[in-house]
Amino acid sequence: MAEEQLDFGAELARAREQHGITLPELARRTKIGVDALKAIERCDVTALPGGLYTRGFLRAYAREVGLNPDEIVRRYREKFTEQDQAANAIAQLDEGVNVTCAPGQVHVK
Repeated sequence: MAEEQLDFGAELARAREQHGITLPELARRTKIGVDALKAIERCDVTALPGGLYTRGFLRAYAREVGLNPDEIVRRYREKFTEQDQAANAIAQLDEGVNVTCAPGQVHVK
């Protein structure tokens, strides 16, 4: 890889800023609290609920800022496999899911 890839949190933050979306506006659109959105941007998984909820938050955030939700979740899993034990148990459930929920809603299988 020619240049180092941004971590998923920094990439989400950059995309949000490029779209001119404030954290309070993103919180309103996604129904995710500002503190959780800040934690996502810092990649601070200890401040997030974990498992399915965190992946849902990441998908909603990515959709709102025009990034690929599956790619963001894949990178999250890659970086935090051990910390996200629930992801290991149910990883096969949302692999490759094509989500058609309205913005701000979390798809649960």
